Order: sequence, then structure tokens, then C-alpha cells
Amino acid sequence: MKQPDFAKWYFYQLLKKYEGEQLYLNELGYVYGNEEKTNEIVKKQPGYVVKIFEEKMGNELKIRTRMMKILRDGKINIYEYINKEQLEKLNPPEDLRTVIEKLGWKNRTHTA
Repeated sequence: MKQPDFAKWYFYQLLKKYEGEQLYLNELGYVYGNEEKTNEIVKKQPGYVVKIFEEKMGNELKIRTRMMKILRDGKINIYEYINKEQLEKLNPPEDLRTVIEKLGWKNRTHTA
């Protein structure tokens, strides 16, 4: 993205959406990449919950992908939007965590 201010704004919007999707998935006990846990959720829940669950999983992936692209292309510092403590609370999959730490915090100001 050529406009850093827009990239930061857009990243923040995606972060808020991601938090909402992740909250729902966490409440169901979803763990990214754990197929056994996913199958357990699908078996335990009624059909309408499974449908919402599958939709939320798709949304989470789309949002996560967009966030990583912005960080890769935007060369922006997002530490003001998500710091280490907030990142731990959000607990994203390893791919997003790595991109946030390596690219999103690359230009942050360090304080003593």
C-alpha cells in the first residue's frame, strides 16, 4: 500500500473484525490447525452453530490474510494498535503472529 495512513487505518479496522471472529471461535474451543478439535466442535454443536462456525473460520482466514498482506506491503508500524500484551491476549495463529512481530513492529520506537 502506498498510503501508510490508510494502511494503518485499514489494518486497525481488520484487527477489530479479527478480534470479533476470534472471540467467537475461542468460545467454541477452536484451535487453528487442530483438526481433531474442529471435528469435536462439529460433532457436539447443533447444525446452525456449525454453519456459523464454518462461516467464522472462513472470515478469520480472509481477515488474517488481508492483515498479513497489509503488513508485508505497507511498511507500517502497528505497535500502537497491538502490543505484546494484546498480541498474547489475541493469540493468533503462528503465521499472523510472526508477521506482526517481524513486519508490524519493525519500525516501532523503543523506550527505556
